[in-house]
Amino acid sequence: MCQCCGEALRLGKGERNLTRWQEHDHQDKPEFRVVALCKTCENRLIEKHPRLYRSLQDNEPWPGCMDLCLDCRYREGVSCRHVDAKANGGKGVAISIARPISAMVDGEKYSGPIHLWQEPAKACKQRIPAGWEPMAAAPKDATDIEVQLEDGSILVAHWAQDLSGEEQPPFIGWFTAVKDSQGNRDGYREIKTPLCWRKMAGVKEATKGTEVTQERH
Repeated sequence: MCQCCGEALRLGKGERNLTRWQEHDHQDKPEFRVVALCKTCENRLIEKHPRLYRSLQDNEPWPGCMDLCLDCRYREGVSCRHVDAKANGGKGVAISIARPISAMVDGEKYSGPIHLWQEPAKACKQRIPAGWEPMAAAPKDATDIEVQLEDGSILVAHWAQDLSGEEQPPFIGWFTAVKDSQGNRDGYREIKTPLCWRKMAGVKEATKGTEVTQERH
């Protein structure tokens, strides 16, 4: 939605889409603030200045203002309210995105590094979609729940622990059932980094992702 006129549009290229602009202070230093505008409002409001407002690339990551953020509980307008976000004084949320093409430019109007973002962000470690809860609040009484992984896949899991070492090596953590070729349960495997959880519902198959890098913003 355009933050000026309120017209409901999506991010992206074209006359009928929104563009994102990073604001700068009076000394032209970049700030952790962005505005999303339609083309009409962009032409009316954005000053013809190369630094006071910087146009973000279509796929450039910006917590709170990406398609990935639309259903996240931490999004507020075009901002990310997670404590880890750099805009909130944190170390940065971990965004999985294809590595950008980097180059050095020595031009008349600009000299320095540039990064060309070829694909949109695929995942965010701190993202919690609507209807999901942080893992810190998940039950640890062996109840089966659904957990979401970084690649978006959803698995049925439960918390288990046995530190005695009497019958098998000590273990503690989140585990999901492993099935054999006939579809029968054949033990369990540990899930290292589930992102969020919810009560049991339909289970989706895991999907493979492309090679990505993590950027903190």
